Amino acid sequence: MISRSLRHAAVILCSIVFFFILTGSSAAQTAPRLQFSGNYSYMRFGSKKLGFADDSGLNGGNAGFTFNITPYFGAVGEIGGLWGSSFKYYDAMAGPRLAWPHNQLTVYGQGLLGRVKTRVAIPNEPNNGVSVAAFGYSFGGGVEYELTHHISVRAIQADYMLTHVFSHDERDLRLSVGITYNLGRIGRKRRRLP
Repeated sequence: MISRSLRHAAVILCSIVFFFILTGSSAAQTAPRLQFSGNYSYMRFGSKKLGFADDSGLNGGNAGFTFNITPYFGAVGEIGGLWGSSFKYYDAMAGPRLAWPHNQLTVYGQGLLGRVKTRVAIPNEPNNGVSVAAFGYSFGGGVEYELTHHISVRAIQADYMLTHVFSHDERDLRLSVGITYNLGRIGRKRRRLP
């Protein structure tokens, strides 16, 4: 069950993105049609619930694509992997993205659904560990800065990752930074008056 504070955070995030879309839609903007991204990611995995002394810091990355239907709405797919000394965390998710492009800056929010696989290393187990796969979802957003029409810097992306693994609800924050390669353009630039 989603906690009350998470529902409030999701409503606030959606309201902010919706506000930016409404206020930005009067200024005709362009956006890349197709985007491919590669990111470094960090997540603090809640391993205390599993009997470990402390939560685990996981490092890794994710790769994704976005197909923008309009400058303000697109479809996203991401795959990622994060690793620590005792844990491995993999995800493959897809969903919608709302964006507000303004000049070279784009602020976006997204909601993704998909599959999550977690592996815990246990030295005396026959397979050196236990793996669990489960349904997962994430809510998040970020900021991108377009350096050229083909290259953007993902200054920050924050995702609240939710899943149910090893009989526990797992709620973790994943932070990512990276590079995006852009192909094609959609939308129209505003005509300048003579």
